Amino acid sequence: MRDYKRKSDRKPVTSEMLAEAQEKIASGMSKRKVAEHFGIDESTLRKRLKKGTGVSALGRFKCILNQEQEMELAQHCNLLSDITQQSPKNCHYKRETSCGKGIICREGPTGDCSLLYERCWELRPPALIFPRKREKEELMNGAPPGSVMFISDSGYINCELFVKWLRHFQNHVGATTNKPVLLILDNHTSHITLENVQYCRENSIHLLSLPPHSSHKMQPLDRCYFKSLKDFYSTYCDQWMMSNPGRVITQFQVAQLFGKAYLKNSTAEKAVKAFEVCGIVPMDRLKFGEEDFLPSEVTDQRSISPSASCDDFGSHNEQQPPQPSTSGVSKASKTDVQECECSPCGSSENREGTQYSPSEIIPVPKVEFKRKRMGKGKKSTVLTSTPHKTALEMERNSKVNVANRKLTFKTGTKEKKEKSKKPESSEKTICPGCDMDYEDPPQKTG
Repeated sequence: MRDYKRKSDRKPVTSEMLAEAQEKIASGMSKRKVAEHFGIDESTLRKRLKKGTGVSALGRFKCILNQEQEMELAQHCNLLSDITQQSPKNCHYKRETSCGKGIICREGPTGDCSLLYERCWELRPPALIFPRKREKEELMNGAPPGSVMFISDSGYINCELFVKWLRHFQNHVGATTNKPVLLILDNHTSHITLENVQYCRENSIHLLSLPPHSSHKMQPLDRCYFKSLKDFYSTYCDQWMMSNPGRVITQFQVAQLFGKAYLKNSTAEKAVKAFEVCGIVPMDRLKFGEEDFLPSEVTDQRSISPSASCDDFGSHNEQQPPQPSTSGVSKASKTDVQECECSPCGSSENREGTQYSPSEIIPVPKVEFKRKRMGKGKKSTVLTSTPHKTALEMERNSKVNVANRKLTFKTGTKEKKEKSKKPESSEKTICPGCDMDYEDPPQKTG
């Protein structure tokens, strides 16, 4: 850290001070009195009135870049700084919020999916998921009123539990044809099932999924609720540990501690603010600026045509040699640069006099692309719409047909094996007791 201390008491001449001095001189005041008024030397004032504020020369150093190039360099440095400060992180595929030994169901416990803006003060009871095999009523002691308990082997939500939660949600919101409800959620696999869509269509619940990798900006619970909820929960856990020395928090204390944090954190003001900062209500299409999309620069992949000279897509993500800029004082002709169509593979010669932009010299870092089996791309869509429902039905039918073909193949193979088996041969043997012939093994007779 710099520890420089100013030794002079002279005041620096700023642009505001210089503008005020010019006004006083124009009104008839002498330059000497103006300099005394500001506490600077008269010679300094005369010099600044002539040359202005700021550095006009670099001494023995000379400027290499012009003003346009300096501005371009500054903008690129700011871009790299913004990307570094807002580096994207991978989201866990399990979309719930965990508190100790229990899991709080993410969809609709308090805010972003179940709250209607007109009735945002009516908080919906949460659902608590426990990693167990059997339910116990003692687990819900101290839970918020109206809460429900779910259990699963993993402790996370799944397709079956989400259908149960939808019934719990409908019991409290009472959606009807004349008063439908909008349910905002992410693209988790437990949400996008045919059973969920059919239930919501029958009960006037409209499902709207958020775009991928946008929940940190567009999901109200993430923006205004979960952070403070976890802080309150952690505080009550610390108090319980201090009041019960030598004991540990188990599943039987989770509902009680969470209930206190839930009631402390759930306020109408926080719910209204959550929808506002996400640009949902009131609707604000310009809520997010260009800086919010900068982290995606590191994951953008340029497409490669099949005729490109590089067959490995990953090689294009390596540091690429700079390409000539179209702007600048000096440019190289096409005959001076000899390279193949694929710039990472080409070699350039005679680049003297070619000008490059900062983005070409220090490009934005790119995530290495690896060929792997990718799932179906997800996007923001109305899950309860007819086209989406039809697509789910077709997907299910195709899976059923594949399963039936496999079952038919296994059954036919088993029957063929049974038919090909040779019957066991029976041999006649003389009984040592009665000297009579018998078959081994004996055959059944009518």
